[in-house]
Amino acid sequence: MILLRNAPCDMNFLFDMPWAGGYLEAIFLEKRKILNNRTGMIEAIGVREHIRCLEGVKDDIVAFHESAARPDDALRRIWIADVRELYGVVLAAAELLPSIAGGSDENAGACVQFLGAAESLNRQVLSELKGVRSKASRRLQRRLAEAFESCHDRIAETVRPFVRANDGQPPVATVSRAGDTEFHLHCAVCGEVSFVFRIGVPRFSTEECLVYEGITHAGGVDRKHARRIFTLLDAGAVGRAHSYLMRKKLLEDGIDAYCPECDAVYCREHYHANEEWDDGFYDCTTGTCPRGHHRIIDD
Repeated sequence: MILLRNAPCDMNFLFDMPWAGGYLEAIFLEKRKILNNRTGMIEAIGVREHIRCLEGVKDDIVAFHESAARPDDALRRIWIADVRELYGVVLAAAELLPSIAGGSDENAGACVQFLGAAESLNRQVLSELKGVRSKASRRLQRRLAEAFESCHDRIAETVRPFVRANDGQPPVATVSRAGDTEFHLHCAVCGEVSFVFRIGVPRFSTEECLVYEGITHAGGVDRKHARRIFTLLDAGAVGRAHSYLMRKKLLEDGIDAYCPECDAVYCREHYHANEEWDDGFYDCTTGTCPRGHHRIIDD
């Protein structure tokens, strides 16, 4: 994770060492100059004050959790780590703004990803605060919601002109083959690959199986089901493949990118995937397609 560092640590003591010559000093001074320039650019973009406000709320939430008397210290440490991670991810997005303003399309995409991660973390931290039912908690919830929205909107507004819009064309076909043992399902709106089936070895496994990669999660199921799934996909029968996966209890919610009522596949953006949290714990992700059909896509 990239974090914004506005002030380097104090290394002046090194300059007093007998082996520290002009070369070493020049390195430190140049580094300090880069950091100061970066901070100045961020302030010029108009994000710094929003960041400082979020930092203050973050510190108050940490102090709130540290001072609260709870029997579960492990949970308290997790909640403190979560709010610090939220702050760090927002800083990561802010740090990319100077290079984006300089024309870095790649960093613009990374900034959008950071903002997406921050949105999920913000919902999680707010859920954790709601788990502590007190006036102080409710005040912190309001402050965090306002500070995060202010930071998020300012960063998003700055990066928006540099982000390529996801305005691709609808696919010729929902299903395409990427080899003898790999199928791709494409978003009905933009054509983006939104779900993949392939024969391979999933993460954290050593056995070959039918791997799936969706818009909310990835994993693998017994390879014996591959022939049936591939036959259905070869015929373009995504709905039947979706039903098969649920009927055989292979995927509880079926193909997460699929809307049964539309009989269409959508990417995460066009399915408007939304994570929901309960007292700091992940509950589910819902999807709402462009036609307004709503369902749980990961539980």
